Amino acid sequence: TGVIVMTRGIPVAGTVIDPAGRPVTEALVVWGDDPYLMDGSQEVRTSGKGVYRLPSLPPTSVTVTVIAEGFAPQMKTIEINEENAPVDFQLEAGKALRLRFVDEAGEPVPEVSVGIAEWRGKKSLYNRKHPNVLDTRIPIEANHDGVYEWTWAPDDQVTYSFYKDGYRPIRDVPLVADNQEHEITLQK
Repeated sequence: TGVIVMTRGIPVAGTVIDPAGRPVTEALVVWGDDPYLMDGSQEVRTSGKGVYRLPSLPPTSVTVTVIAEGFAPQMKTIEINEENAPVDFQLEAGKALRLRFVDEAGEPVPEVSVGIAEWRGKKSLYNRKHPNVLDTRIPIEANHDGVYEWTWAPDDQVTYSFYKDGYRPIRDVPLVADNQEHEITLQK
């Protein structure tokens, strides 16, 4: 026979609202620094009232990231303890990140894959499709004209990687969404 001892965790919950104080439904709430490395989903979606509830977690320090289409992502590090108060988020408008991909002759390169590598030293903001994580709805690819646009990006630095068959990958490019167009040259 064996004995398994179950210890109680601590629930974490809160509300996600927009700048006018209205609930944000279907926002993605991610806990941890890198959801790809964890077993199972590390995300939940907010309810119709903007409420989220994480599974019971052990006492620890944890990063919570909120991603909602149309709003700048937010990140907080919280201490989980017995006196947990609700962890609420009020989202703000994001900034536009616009990239134009060209080859060495200045011609557009269509359908370049754009991956988020890191934000604020964490990998909890992501845009890759993967069975281990929920869809953030952040764009993943440039259009047929070689233009990539994410209109609700955070206004601080995010690190990106760019891939296109037949071209050299470009990794770890720090960019700030500033409502300006940035040209990225790809080499064959």
